[in-house]
Amino acid sequence: MRDRQSLAEVAIVFHDRQRFLPRAAHGSDVVHSASSPVPGWGAAAPLHAGGDSFRGMYYALLRSRIPFDLAHVVRLDEASLAQYKLLVLSHVAALSDDEAENVRRFARRGGAVLATFETGAYDEWGRLRTRGALDDLLGVTQRWPTTGPLTHAYAQLHHNWDRHGLLTGLEETEVTLGTDYLVPVQPAAGTHSAALTLIPTYPPEEAFTRTGDSGLPFVLLTEGAAGEGRRVFWPGNVDAFFMATNAPDYSRLLRNSVEWAFPGEQPAQVTGPGLIEVHPYRQERSLQVHLVNFTNPDAWRAPVHELLPVRGQTVRVRVPNGESVAHEARCLVSGRTLPVARSGEWAEAVLPELLDHEIVVFDLT
Repeated sequence: MRDRQSLAEVAIVFHDRQRFLPRAAHGSDVVHSASSPVPGWGAAAPLHAGGDSFRGMYYALLRSRIPFDLAHVVRLDEASLAQYKLLVLSHVAALSDDEAENVRRFARRGGAVLATFETGAYDEWGRLRTRGALDDLLGVTQRWPTTGPLTHAYAQLHHNWDRHGLLTGLEETEVTLGTDYLVPVQPAAGTHSAALTLIPTYPPEEAFTRTGDSGLPFVLLTEGAAGEGRRVFWPGNVDAFFMATNAPDYSRLLRNSVEWAFPGEQPAQVTGPGLIEVHPYRQERSLQVHLVNFTNPDAWRAPVHELLPVRGQTVRVRVPNGESVAHEARCLVSGRTLPVARSGEWAEAVLPELLDHEIVVFDLT
């Protein structure tokens, strides 16, 4: 398929520098530190499972049906990021000064930034920085040594302080799981950090915490100055933790983070049952939406033993200004044609059944 341009406006940054970062033996004990801001918490070198963080964020966006591309950390210049509105740095721990400055420029141009865990804590050679490369952008005035592994860690949801929709869909939840690794941080003035706070860990035989809410933020939300993009920073390894636990609360929290930070609506939207990956593209005279059906108990344990179809997928695409679409959409895999409804800038078609893969094509006229 020639002249195919991705329509995704979200990019996940990836890199291959994990080998430069310090490691701790799996299951090693926490080295307690007097510098920890919360009693009972300690500092330890993390496992740096960067691949798990990347896969966890990939999985969270896939579950939310948010179209995205991948952007390599050495290609964050203005031209490479021109089409994107949100940049996701999923535990991109090792950043050079130039790469960090590219992220700042992206935010100053109006781009949103979502970062997790130790993003920017090291330089490109794996040397620990005295201050995170993006701390100023992410609303951090001070960070303490990385803490973990944590057991019996929880977070408190403060619905009365949720002014940004971060806790949408969790209205009946007051306490959720905390991550197993964390970078304790002090938020900057003007940063919103009250909606989700950490409960200090405690021995399992106590059954509940005796100290209560620590007040330490579990997420930082920054509006940005006029013309700048919004920023979200999760100090814990929320993406890797979601990959390990499949906790529904984390799926919702990461989705809400993207929806708050992202300006406007996604360029392609697919609704319906099942676990579906969505990738929209444009060719010269058509808009295409690739759908991959992951609704299967063997989704992460290939090969798949049986294909399980899902029904009723509504596919919407944003039509460029001045363009019209044909009255029927073409399905390149099944050979179906689907009636197209137009509403404002959106064109919509309903796919009655998706087996494994389909390409829905909206021809421009």
